[in-house]
Amino acid sequence: MEIFENNLFSGITLGLYTQLLVMGLLFISIGYKNQRKVILGCFCLFLGSVSLYNTFWILFKDSFLANLILSGYKSIFYAPLLYLYIFSTEKKIKNNRLLKHLWVPILVTVSYLFIKFLFVDFYEKYLMLIIIGISILEICSFTFYTILLFLNYHHLRDTLLPWVRKKYLYFFSAVSFYFLVTSITRLFNFFISVTSLLYSLLVL
Repeated sequence: MEIFENNLFSGITLGLYTQLLVMGLLFISIGYKNQRKVILGCFCLFLGSVSLYNTFWILFKDSFLANLILSGYKSIFYAPLLYLYIFSTEKKIKNNRLLKHLWVPILVTVSYLFIKFLFVDFYEKYLMLIIIGISILEICSFTFYTILLFLNYHHLRDTLLPWVRKKYLYFFSAVSFYFLVTSITRLFNFFISVTSLLYSLLVL
């Protein structure tokens, strides 16, 4: 029964994440001339790929291609992509402004993959510190873009109806809260693990 339930859960999650991947690809391919659709497509693509990797990581963890496509801590892109999506309703965002918001996530993702597959010993030795560092960056990213959204919220008054503005604000706040809690929980779990390890070493 337990195996069936696990298989059922795996099948449901696989279906949901695959739908996100397909949606992302469709938004990018069909709406490639529409900046908003491309940004939304990238968000769906990254959310689906990261969720898929985190659920079935045991299958993908040693594959460079799978990590390149699905992982690399692309969750660092969530906050800037959502922010850019909301403000692309106002007018098309220039490429240099897009780069200003995305260069840090790109650097983090490329650096992570670079270290993981070219400096394997270093990666395995300092894995915990790497994950803690990325988790802190994710927390800073969502905090920064939440503040930035509130500071620039007035720019949307001329382009969006009040209920649409509120919808975007609530959605961004809910997503930010969820991933902030996830990142903080991850850090807390690592802290507990390190504390337990240090305690066991001291006792021995």
